[in-house]
Amino acid sequence: MRAMKPTPCEADRTRITRDRALINDLGGPAKVARLLDFDPTTGTQRVHNWTIRGIPSAVKLGRPDLFLTPATASAAVVVNGPS
Repeated sequence: MRAMKPTPCEADRTRITRDRALINDLGGPAKVARLLDFDPTTGTQRVHNWTIRGIPSAVKLGRPDLFLTPATASAAVVVNGPS
């Protein structure tokens, strides 16, 4: 019997769960919003939304120091080519 690949929905849930844990590990939505220099009145809500929807790829790539591990950062360079 072959192992089944996770469905896209399962993969999304896994990614969102990892993103939620990362935001919590960084100190929560308010702290992450401050780290990203977001507007204080809307930034916390914006980051909190990522705990439901996932962190946008552009944000992860824009701040690899916060959101990407060394392994995923180097994989992004391989896939996208060096900048």
